[in-house]
Amino acid sequence: MTTPTTSQLLKLTGLWVSETKTGRKMLSGEIRPGLKLLVLENKGATGNQPRYEAFLAPHQKQEQQDSPPAPEAF
Repeated sequence: MTTPTTSQLLKLTGLWVSETKTGRKMLSGEIRPGLKLLVLENKGATGNQPRYEAFLAPHQKQEQQDSPPAPEAF
């Protein structure tokens, strides 16, 4: 399997580093207005399990964004 070159890739979003209310580091970015992508480390990962998990979440309005939504609620 060959790795695609940068010119063959489609950029989905940029990601920002932040923390959840419980202190877990996460990456987040906006997929489209109203929809966010959240990527968190899978703290319970062992063996061949994925080290990171991706979630889609509704994007909160700016005045409600005191902290990122906790993916544990999904």
